[in-house]
Amino acid sequence: GQLAGSDANWTVKHQVVRAQLGLKDHPDEEGKTNVMLLSEHTCRLLDSMAVRAVAPPSSRRGGVRRVCLETKHNYASNTRLALRVTIPCAASLSVTFDPRNSTKGGSDVLTLFSDSHMKELVGVPYHGPPGAQNWPAVPVVRGGALTIYFESDDGPPDWGYRIFIQPLGGDGKAISSAGMWFESVPGVLHPTRGKHDISLLTDSPRSSGAGLMLTFDRAACAAVSGSARQGGGRASLKVSSAAGKHSYQGGSYWKPLALPRSLSFTVQAKGSSSASPAAAGAGSSSLDFRFFVEILTPESDEAASASTG
Repeated sequence: GQLAGSDANWTVKHQVVRAQLGLKDHPDEEGKTNVMLLSEHTCRLLDSMAVRAVAPPSSRRGGVRRVCLETKHNYASNTRLALRVTIPCAASLSVTFDPRNSTKGGSDVLTLFSDSHMKELVGVPYHGPPGAQNWPAVPVVRGGALTIYFESDDGPPDWGYRIFIQPLGGDGKAISSAGMWFESVPGVLHPTRGKHDISLLTDSPRSSGAGLMLTFDRAACAAVSGSARQGGGRASLKVSSAAGKHSYQGGSYWKPLALPRSLSFTVQAKGSSSASPAAAGAGSSSLDFRFFVEILTPESDEAASASTG
């Protein structure tokens, strides 16, 4: 019989664990290679199953080769951006900068972390004028997740930053992914404010006319506005693109969002994760979100129409 999604996930994961434990008895190079490949393919299977469980029906999806995250150019004063990116099945991540990256002195700083609580620093704090001295190469990030945090003061802003994230397989070579997760960061000490521009770069030769589908993990999404009298403010997540602007706040149903004919969108998050110290006080606002982004190619609609026609 068919297994439910969670049961199927458990069964496949169990097989992977058994294979990994088997290495203790057969620690040969061929065995290591086989388990590494099994783990990678299994992750892709589980990711596909998870997305299909929450996403609306659609047909063909394009592969994501890289994702670009950037500030506005120039960024605004008093900006505080925090976003965690997870690329399923990536054994590691290659992170590179635009050579124009530039922030004001040591007060406007970009920091990267491998964990969501912002304890495991990746590289160094990045700030200052363009150049390798201020923006040295980022070490390869182990695992498939990266937390991006940027904060500026009330002084004059600068150009900002542009980051490219490339998923790598177990052999260290570039791979493509069905999509990626974006989510709020519990380690942020103060409410976020500002805009992040996000672009997905595909390896498909037919990317012209492609669009995006954002599917929210509703169990992980909530916006609670605090008391204005106590400075809580209104918590909200805004997603905008050429197709328009969509706002999610208290009472929102967090419906899937289609962005046709565009591989770019802007995220504006106002509030702190409910797990962060900033949301601990009475009357404080909180914002939690988690959504999956995938590319829908033009032939997806044609195939879907043909299958239902």
